[in-house]
Amino acid sequence: MKMPSRRVAAGTSAVALVAGAVLLGASAASAAPDLDDDDIYSAPVVWNSVSPTTGVITDAYFHTADPDVEGWTGDLFDGFGYVEAYACDGWLPVRPAPAPSIPVENADGSTTLEIPLTIDPDCDASAVITASYTFHGSFARLSYTWTGAISLLAVDGDLGSDGDGTWEPVGDGMLLESDRDRSDPTVLFQIVGDGDLSAEYADDDDDFRFVSTGGTTMSIGLALADYADDEAAQAESRAMLLAVADEFDSRFGEELPTSFGDARPSVEGVTGTVGTALDVPVAYTLPAAFDEGGELDWYFGTDNDPFGSSVSSLPAGVEVEVTVGDDGRPLLRLYGTPLEAGSFSIPVWIHLEDADDLDEGEEPYRYYPLPFTFSFDVAAAPVVSTGGTPVTLVTPQAELAATGGDAAATASVAGLGGALLLAGGAIILARRRRSAIR
Repeated sequence: MKMPSRRVAAGTSAVALVAGAVLLGASAASAAPDLDDDDIYSAPVVWNSVSPTTGVITDAYFHTADPDVEGWTGDLFDGFGYVEAYACDGWLPVRPAPAPSIPVENADGSTTLEIPLTIDPDCDASAVITASYTFHGSFARLSYTWTGAISLLAVDGDLGSDGDGTWEPVGDGMLLESDRDRSDPTVLFQIVGDGDLSAEYADDDDDFRFVSTGGTTMSIGLALADYADDEAAQAESRAMLLAVADEFDSRFGEELPTSFGDARPSVEGVTGTVGTALDVPVAYTLPAAFDEGGELDWYFGTDNDPFGSSVSSLPAGVEVEVTVGDDGRPLLRLYGTPLEAGSFSIPVWIHLEDADDLDEGEEPYRYYPLPFTFSFDVAAAPVVSTGGTPVTLVTPQAELAATGGDAAATASVAGLGGALLLAGGAIILARRRRSAIR
C-alpha cells in the first residue's frame, strides 16, 4: 500500500508561514522521532513495528534527527521477515517465541534483537530457528540459524511499491530494488549463507522470497537510501548503493545521506571578519525542477503545506533568519558580529509542515527536507598598531652631568612607557637635590 500523498493540503497557503520572522538560534537540537510500540530507530531509518515474537518488520521509512523531519520516501514494506521452514515433507509456518524479546541498544549505536522460533513439535520438537537482527544507521541485517529436521528455510516479504518495483542483480548475492513511482526507498539486499541460496522476485510483483537449501545459516543484509522526488535524485541513490555493494560489510552501520540530484539548491557563500557586524542576505538559486512545469513545482506552491526551517552549527556571534518572500519562497539572512575566525559550513534546512488538527502541545508534522547549506568564511580581525611617537628622555644623570655629576645619558622611549620613565626620573632627581641642600 502506498503512502498517502503529502504534497497537497487544500486550503493551506505557504504565505501563512509566519506573521514575522522565523528566528533561529545557535543550533537546532537533535531529536529522535516519536515512535510507536515496537518501532526501532536507527537514524535515519525507522523500522516500523518490529514484532518481538515473530521478527516480522511491518515497514521502514526515513526520519532524520537533525533536522527533526521525516524523509522523502517510505512505505518500503507491507511486511518483511515472514519465515517458513521445510521439514517433514512440507512447508511449515514458524511458531512465535513464547515471550516477547527486548531490543538491546548497544554502545556503538546499533540495536539488536534475538528471537527464538520453533516449528510444529509433531514434526521436530527439537528444531529451533534463531532470528538475530541488527539495525544500525541506514542498514539492517536479519540473520537466521536453525537446527533439526529443517532442510530449507525461506524468508518472505511484500514490497510497498504496489507493483512499481524493479529488481536488478548487481553482484554475487546482491540485488538492487527501486520504485518507478519514486515514493519508496531504494534498497540493496545482500544474501549470504552456508547453503544453496536463491531469490524469487519479479518486476511488477510485490512479493519476494529468499531461500536457503541444505544449510543452517542465512543472513539478509539491507541498505536503504532516501531521495527527493526527482529522477536524477533517484539515480543518485542507486549509484550510492551500487558503491556500497562493493564494500557492504565494512560500511554496515553508516548513515547514508539523502540524494537530491537536480533538486539541490545552489547557495552562495558569505564572508565576514571577526568583530565586524554584518547583516546580509544569503543568495541562492533553485534548480529548474522547482520552476512551473518542473517535477517539484508544487513544493513552494500556494496550495501546498507551508514550509518551516531549522539551522545548526552556527559560529559564535551570528544568527540566521528565514522568512517567506512574496513569491512564497524562503528568504535567508545572516546577521550578527562574528566572534571566531575560520571556514564554516552552515546547514540550513527547509521542510514542509502540516499543522492541521494538532492537539495542544503537539508539534507539526515535518517532512520533505531541502538543504540550503552555505559556507561562511570569517577572517581574523586586523592587527592594530599601538606604537607611539619616539621622544628623547633627559635622565637625572644627564642633568647632574651638566653640574659636574654623573655622565649624561639619553634614551628613546615610546608613548606611555616614556612618560612613566620620565616621572620616575623626576622623583630620583628631587631626592638628590634635597640631599644636596642638607
